[in-house]
Amino acid sequence: MIYLKKDLECLHQVMHKYNKTIFKDFLVNNVKIPSFSALSKQVFLSNFYDEAKHKIPVISGYLDS
Repeated sequence: MIYLKKDLECLHQVMHKYNKTIFKDFLVNNVKIPSFSALSKQVFLSNFYDEAKHKIPVISGYLDS
């Protein structure tokens, strides 16, 4: 039981430090972001992408494969 408690405390510390680092470096709160790919997309869109110069096209309708 002590091992499990220490393991969870360690995991919490790692996750907390990771979240602080991401927020400090990119101003992105990643608490509710479900995956690394979604996080990288959010970092890119909020820090490096200029929507005024480039629009991301929205594809709608039937897609032929």
